[in-house]
Amino acid sequence: MSTHPLTNSHEVPARSSSDGSAVALRVRGLATSECVGRGTVLDLAGLQAETKTTRVWAVVFDVLRATTVIVRAIESGALGVRPCLTIDQARAVATAQPSSSRVLGGERGGKAIDGFDLGNSPAEYTPERCRGRLVVLTTTNGTRALEAAAGAERVFVAAFVNLAATARHLVACLERELQAAPIRDSWAPPLLLLVPAGTDGRVSQEDVLAAGGLIAALQDQVQAAEPARPPRLRFTCDDDETLLAHLAWRAVAAERQTAATATDRDAILAERLKWGRGGRNLLDLGFGRDLEDCARVDSLPRVVARDPNSGLLVAEESDSPPSVA
Repeated sequence: MSTHPLTNSHEVPARSSSDGSAVALRVRGLATSECVGRGTVLDLAGLQAETKTTRVWAVVFDVLRATTVIVRAIESGALGVRPCLTIDQARAVATAQPSSSRVLGGERGGKAIDGFDLGNSPAEYTPERCRGRLVVLTTTNGTRALEAAAGAERVFVAAFVNLAATARHLVACLERELQAAPIRDSWAPPLLLLVPAGTDGRVSQEDVLAAGGLIAALQDQVQAAEPARPPRLRFTCDDDETLLAHLAWRAVAAERQTAATATDRDAILAERLKWGRGGRNLLDLGFGRDLEDCARVDSLPRVVARDPNSGLLVAEESDSPPSVA
């Protein structure tokens, strides 16, 4: 009896390299929402010891809605986004800036915060509001997830809207590192840690799906190089949570493929997001449009990452990633 390659080996399906030289990179995550809900940082040292790796790159998801808002703000020309844990901290950061050079946004319990310029709806973060300004943001779950991942060597911001761009950038950065290694076997690849914000300390459907979508997008990028050359990288699900996320996305992706247009495909995803707690919360609060905006896959081809010097979340180009000390 045949078995699905994922359930058999945890390896993301891929055609084999002709010389068997593709470097395996492990992808792990999803069991972090409880930590995020407590407002504590991830035990990266323990994770490194367990996985016998010295490096961690974190990809943070809060699809509904913080990471979608962050990508939208950067796409709209914001100089950067400063995530803050608390309302008071956000107000203090904003107050230290001239009012004409910053935008203060966020939510608690899904609702806009009194005295803030913007809430947490992607459509609010237009070029007119964001271009040339610092966005100061605090949210119930998303900014906690970013803080939890603060100890990682690299931190990226992902949502459905920038899956392909993020995957393309990650593969480009990793391949550049591999090529620069004096000896191939001397390269110490990072563990890719997927960090879902979840909802109030519990795993959320939309973040799990987006994490699975990123795994699929990573494999698409690797396979796009074939048949011109064998793949240099392959991605392996390092735990069952990540494996299940990939399988969940594959099921939704198969349904999306039956639609004739991108609009129809996004509508299918939006309907699926209504099944989860986060989606239901948005509908109850009257934010149905936000749910639709957050389900527009690859609509914002923008890579967003933490700047290692300022700590701001900023746009990052694939051909010029910052150096990491």
